[in-house]
Formats: sequence, structure tokens, C-alpha cells
Amino acid sequence: MDSATLSIIKVLAPFNSMTEQQFDAVMAEGKVTQKARGTLIFKRSIADDYLYWLIEGSINLLDANFNTSVCVAGDQQASDAMDDCSPHRVSAVCNEDSLILAVNRASLNTIVENREENDSNDETKDWMSALLSTPLFEFIPPKNIQSLFKHFEQVHHQKGDIVIRQNDPGDYFYAIRSGRVKVVLEKDGANIRIAELGIGDTFGQDALVSDDLR
Repeated sequence: MDSATLSIIKVLAPFNSMTEQQFDAVMAEGKVTQKARGTLIFKRSIADDYLYWLIEGSINLLDANFNTSVCVAGDQQASDAMDDCSPHRVSAVCNEDSLILAVNRASLNTIVENREENDSNDETKDWMSALLSTPLFEFIPPKNIQSLFKHFEQVHHQKGDIVIRQNDPGDYFYAIRSGRVKVVLEKDGANIRIAELGIGDTFGQDALVSDDLR
């Protein structure tokens, strides 16, 4: 894999949050291949042991009703794996000659889970200190912050749990005490990962402040 291709891959999720050692381990399992226009990358309703990222070119994603969305390399939608569900919810066909990265799903999950476990066991990082350093708390008087923390309620979620859904009404504001959270935007039948949050990060406050849907 040449250095230019590796540079592109490093800005994609979840590679952009990995250490060099973790990234190298994933790339040892990954395979980059050139696919011709019209090539089927994966098919809807078929289980798949691999995850796919678009490095160059563009891909047509077709759902059950043959509605098509186009994933273009370099766009926000291409920053995450294409339809990371198994079985797939859409079919992917090359719209032009394209460069595709394929990584074994189980191998990637093992590396990511090991990273999450290390993050959760990192006792040197105080979640409360991280939270207080965010812009959200910058203009809140210290005495009010103490009162605010008294209203915090600790809840536990398992891996894969959906904490809040897009377009739900705002009810709670969340702060991450341990673990990691993936933020996904549902658009045109595809899930686009737009962020990954960790200890001390917050989410859900925008809907509360604006009184809009999430």
C-alpha cells in the first residue's frame, strides 16, 4: 500500500482515532483493490465478513426499492465504512473505476474493542476534569456546577445500545464517564458516522437548548 493511499485511509473512521500500532495492525489485515465501473462490491441482504471503505472514485448504493444514493470519495459519507451492516441493507456498485479498502470485520472489531477496554481502564484520565474543560461549562459559575452535578444520574449501556435516536425529542443531556460512543447520521438510507466521542465528551445538549428534535 503506497503512502498516498495510507494518508487517505488515516483520515477515515475509525482509523483516524487509532494509534500507529493499531493502524498498522488493521492495515496488515486490509486489502486495497482497484474495481472497474459496474463491479458489484456487496449485495443487499447478503451477510459479509468484510467492511468496505471508498478510497477513490464513486459508488452507487441501491436500497430495496432501487432508490440510489451516490457515495463519492472525499465526501462526508465516505468517511466511514459503506453500509457496515451484515446482512447488508443496500447493494454497492462502482459508478466509475474505484479504489476500495476491505478489512475483515472480526479482526477490526477485536482491535477496536481492545482500544475501548484500554480507554475504560485508563485511571489517569478524570472524566469530570475533562467535562469541566469543555466550552459547555466555560460560563457556568462554580457554585452552579456543583448543583448541576447533584442532578446527574448514572446509567449503563452495553455495546451496540442506541442511547438517543435522530429526530427524537430532547429529554436528557449526556456526559461520557467511560467507554466510547459513535455518532451516526441517517441519510438517504445509509448510516454516516460523523463523530466518535470518548471520556468527558458530551452530547444531547443542543436539542435541550433549542427545544428542537435531535
